[in-house]
Amino acid sequence: MGNQETKLTPSILARVVVTGLLLQVFYQAFYFLSIRYELSPGLVSIVLGLQPIMTILFGGDKASPYKLLILLIGFSGLGLAIFGAKDVSQVTPLGVSFAILSVMAISIGSLFQKTIPMTPLESGMLQNGCASIVFVATSLIIGWHVNWSPNFVFSLSWMIVVVSTGAVLLLFYMIQRNSASKVSVLFYLVPILTMFFDFIIFDTEITTTTIMGALIVIASIKLFSLPSRRTSEKMLS
Repeated sequence: MGNQETKLTPSILARVVVTGLLLQVFYQAFYFLSIRYELSPGLVSIVLGLQPIMTILFGGDKASPYKLLILLIGFSGLGLAIFGAKDVSQVTPLGVSFAILSVMAISIGSLFQKTIPMTPLESGMLQNGCASIVFVATSLIIGWHVNWSPNFVFSLSWMIVVVSTGAVLLLFYMIQRNSASKVSVLFYLVPILTMFFDFIIFDTEITTTTIMGALIVIASIKLFSLPSRRTSEKMLS
């Protein structure tokens, strides 16, 4: 993109607004609603693990049967790791529905983000602005009450600084330089890293099944990131 400035046309602005609604509003709202309606965090992670597959199915990138097989193996490894952590105890219809809507929102939003000719910072600021308007309006309509506590303040700060700002800008940066499917496959690592931090910080037990699932996930991500044989031949010719 260089140093060229992008003119904010109505078409680009519309894409930014739609993407912001998908990534900053619907994805996060549906995610929290799935937990609110008592779907266990492990099952939420499994549903969100469908994102790399859904990104391809929604038409973002073409993938060979070999690549799709790698994604399915990685998804099975994710499920194995989470089942090993015994974090799949609660299932509710509303929870599953909201989790599916959440993964659809982030999958489609990632594809839209790829089409926005703006820097990650510019796009992120506009999308956060749109999301803020929606959330403020919603809170004024339905009302809200906060029970301030140290845990809540820490969680709120983490979501604002690390997730909604830092992680989203990193996601936009990676999408700008790679295909949407290559970026989305990294989401397989999120629950794996969460379990690792639980082990480090809270001394949570990690089972052999979880370790096996994590190794399958890591191997799948590595294999998926390798260029296909056809691409390699073109690069060598």
